[in-house]
Amino acid sequence: GRIDCPPTVSSATPATCTAQPAPGYVVAAWGDDCAGASGSTCTLPSPGRDATVSARFMASTTLALTASTASPSTAGVPVTFTATLSGAANPVGTVTFKDGAAALCTVPAAPYTCTVTPLSGAHSITASYAGDANHTAATSAALAHQVAAAAFPIAGGTATVDVAGPAGCTFTRLTLDDAVPADRLPARAAAPL
Repeated sequence: GRIDCPPTVSSATPATCTAQPAPGYVVAAWGDDCAGASGSTCTLPSPGRDATVSARFMASTTLALTASTASPSTAGVPVTFTATLSGAANPVGTVTFKDGAAALCTVPAAPYTCTVTPLSGAHSITASYAGDANHTAATSAALAHQVAAAAFPIAGGTATVDVAGPAGCTFTRLTLDDAVPADRLPARAAAPL
């Protein structure tokens, strides 16, 4: 990359310098008399002296996210999410997978995969890359993933259902086909079919 500044600055007029990153790179930071500037331009006030201008360029990165199972998947079935990290100079480092704000996996090096068994419902999965000495941080677009409740077909006889959930979770209604719904079933209950 390069920085373009006017060769001389009048004492009455500020000068604007423009950073021109090479393809695949971005301006990461300005330095010296432009320290604190952001974006691709820096405006120098009339310093009344020679000015020193520097900029740090970093390779830009992109992060693409895919799922091993099409949405909707079935509850209880593991899903592997894969993040593909791309950049101009082979980025390395940690990728974190999240479902909304909840962290799922932190992977220190490629291949960047995270296998989870999500609960039924809607999920918004993202992957974020922390960056390294030569690459910018990046976050993938959110991947919407729906998980359908698992169906357990049972015919005739008596069904025994074991219900387990997170601490403090109460299941208020369970209905088996052709059975009378039972509210607030105990942890182990039998219902005729």
